[in-house]
Amino acid sequence: KLASDYASGTCGGDAQVTEASSGEVYVWGSNSSHQLAEGNVEKIRQPKHAPQFGHVHQLEAGQYCSFGIQADGSVIACGKGSYGRLGLGDSNNQLLPKKLTFDTRHPIKKVSSSKGSDGHSLALTAGGEVFSWGDGDYGKLGHGSGTTHKIPKLIGGVLASKVVKCVSAGYRHST
Repeated sequence: KLASDYASGTCGGDAQVTEASSGEVYVWGSNSSHQLAEGNVEKIRQPKHAPQFGHVHQLEAGQYCSFGIQADGSVIACGKGSYGRLGLGDSNNQLLPKKLTFDTRHPIKKVSSSKGSDGHSLALTAGGEVFSWGDGDYGKLGHGSGTTHKIPKLIGGVLASKVVKCVSAGYRHST
């Protein structure tokens, strides 16, 4: 399962996250930006139980941050906060997972974070809505400007209720 998840892009970057059959989450790899929610920035060289992610249904482990989708469709984030990439309303690093706020009535189905230093993220709701946040340079957030958004913002226009896969600024987001 881990190899298949890795190949499909659900685990990526310099951090790895997997879920054991018991529902326990294990992390390892680079933790340079607190993306593994260990409270420090030490590398984790062998799989380590991560109870801080214990209530997540799905995880997105990126190069600088991690997102967890909980069973109720809410989202938690930790790691490097530059450009507002975590969606928590600021640009601060987040040592432990913290809940994001979405302006939607639909639960979140998938979250994807840029794999480079771009600092932007996307989320797809169960109702087909797409949210974006983080570094807005070059219009990559889809809001019609180059403005940075530090909280998730709904992408309107032609994407409303139609997107299942997005490509932004040359990075494929599998939302």
